[in-house]
Amino acid sequence: MSKKEKTSARANRKHIDISRREFEESISSLIAQAEMLCESSIHEADISLTDIKGVLLVGGSTRMPVVLDSIKRVFGIEPISSANVDEVVALGAALYAAYKSDKEHLSPLQKNAINKIKVGETTSKCFGTISVSDENATGQERLTNSVLIRKGESIPCSVTESFFTIQENQQTVNCQVTESSSPETDPKFVRVIWSGKLKLPENRPEGQEIKITFSYDENQIMKCSFLDVGSKKSTEVDLSIDNESSKSEIDINDFKVD
Repeated sequence: MSKKEKTSARANRKHIDISRREFEESISSLIAQAEMLCESSIHEADISLTDIKGVLLVGGSTRMPVVLDSIKRVFGIEPISSANVDEVVALGAALYAAYKSDKEHLSPLQKNAINKIKVGETTSKCFGTISVSDENATGQERLTNSVLIRKGESIPCSVTESFFTIQENQQTVNCQVTESSSPETDPKFVRVIWSGKLKLPENRPEGQEIKITFSYDENQIMKCSFLDVGSKKSTEVDLSIDNESSKSEIDINDFKVD
């Protein structure tokens, strides 16, 4: 940046005073969301507040008094603060990188440190597919979200379930992969992260078996297979699931197995 550009940038700066009350009001929705996530985690872990011995603060935002007050309100205890909450995440990432690395390249001190680490990876979301089910009361068909992999499943994991064609001479199956924060059955409240088609042979009766398999591995790759059992024809997709559960499509195949 030239001297002239720096001068222009300084001239365009503005100084705005914001009170602590105004700032806390502006982030109140984020605080409420964090509290709901904490309460949800406690419920999903099937524990009570008396089972929690301490709450460790991580990240620079935990320096804010409003966050400390929120933690006390949810957990009913005084949180534990490390020497530098800003460095905790980076230190944890470094330890995890060493844990996953080739141990031959580590020093004896590093090996000793990671030998004390026990890592258990689990899924952070529920994953399923959209299917057709019968209403018990009316007997009418409706769309439903069928969950195959539930939140909190140990990784790696693999689940296979059978579904069936719903009409005679059905030509295709709509293949969808859904994601949700809870085992939601209503398609309106889930996110479709991939969709495709499975072409079927002609002139077959309804009720043909379609096997769906979701396999989630340690590399955050979920392999999804939609297999027509009768013809051995399948549609497959590999999805890369990051920590925020966004996805990127890696590979799709539509082929017939000999």
